[in-house]
Amino acid sequence: MWKLAIITDEVSHDFAQALDAIKDWGLRYVELRTVDRTNLADLDDAGVGRVKRLLEERGLSVVAFASPFLKCYLREPKAGPAGDAFFSKANTYEEHLQILRRMGELRRVFGVRMTRCFSFWREPDPAAVFAEVVDRLQHSVRLAQEYGLVLAMENETACNGGTPQEVRCLVEAVNSPTLGIMWDAGNAQWAGVEAYPDGYNEVRGKVYHVHVKDIAFTDGKPHGVVFGTGLVNFRELFRALKADGYEGALSLEPHFKPGEPGPMESVKACVDNLRRLLEELKIEFV
Repeated sequence: MWKLAIITDEVSHDFAQALDAIKDWGLRYVELRTVDRTNLADLDDAGVGRVKRLLEERGLSVVAFASPFLKCYLREPKAGPAGDAFFSKANTYEEHLQILRRMGELRRVFGVRMTRCFSFWREPDPAAVFAEVVDRLQHSVRLAQEYGLVLAMENETACNGGTPQEVRCLVEAVNSPTLGIMWDAGNAQWAGVEAYPDGYNEVRGKVYHVHVKDIAFTDGKPHGVVFGTGLVNFRELFRALKADGYEGALSLEPHFKPGEPGPMESVKACVDNLRRLLEELKIEFV
């Protein structure tokens, strides 16, 4: 049975307000990324305690940490971030290893092992740094094992694992059950790959977690749209995921405006449309 979740800051940067809306919409699960414009990894213990209390008061549980781990440069020094790092203060690989360590600490607080990772900001020639990326990923995987975490690498156009094929090749090269794929069909479509069947066939059998965003193109530029109104063939994708035995979570990430939530009525429409499609497909979810 799939767990239907949403990334909280896709609803509101006001964490309590986001949770209230999520509860009102009848959802039971969330994915944590930022809290009141602070990255989860940068929260102090008091802030983490508040997050846990607010979740418990509303009967909500966490399915995954949407950490920015390895959204940093492979080679340093380089100036400034290369994309959205979700308010993270970490820029170097060493600083990102501290993010991983913090996620290990938060695992014990929230009872969550699944942690998103990336593949470093995209280099001009990702193939030329493939071996170096794999080496650092293998080191990261060993640390994740020590911390009791499971890493799920997102296919992210700003990173070296930008296409479904690239992220599959990285995961296969690392060759550890501690690293799988956080499958984002919208990101695949964003990168110019037909998310289903082409993109999914690349990641098939390696999907640990699923992000849900639908996209369209206007004047050649991609942008998020209400779930079910864009280009991604979610109907057949979900059928394939179910047939392949996927039993994890779906986390909505509408991405209407990168780095910003809402509009809330559009986010709610995503929730409603996603529920409706799963019901039509007779896929059980909670």
